Amino acid sequence: MSSILTLVWVYAILRSIPNKLAGVAAIGLVFVSLALLPYLHKPTSRSPLFRPVHKALAWALIGDFLLLTYLGHQPVEPPFVALGQLATALFFGLLLAFCFAAWLDQWLAGIFEPSIKDDLGAEGPKTVGA
Repeated sequence: MSSILTLVWVYAILRSIPNKLAGVAAIGLVFVSLALLPYLHKPTSRSPLFRPVHKALAWALIGDFLLLTYLGHQPVEPPFVALGQLATALFFGLLLAFCFAAWLDQWLAGIFEPSIKDDLGAEGPKTVGA
């Protein structure tokens, strides 16, 4: 019984898309994107203390996961279907936001980290006595 309860959020995503083929494709996209999420970004600092955007996105993804799990248990009725579609769109939006935040983190790290040329000068290292 517990293994069935762990995939209720996936069922909520599948149920929120009216086209069956598109729903199955969305489920495949969910698993592929969640599998690739750790490899999209290798931050220099893994602490969430220095990455508040990632921390907020992670909590929002957990909240959306819990909402999808709740909606997967509900009957297929008008308020739950609309909420399921909204939560599914939010889920994929949060995954895209993670990708954007990873890109932004790398871009900002490139701006604020001093490069070796700045430390050594344009000519390279200076030798003593030469």
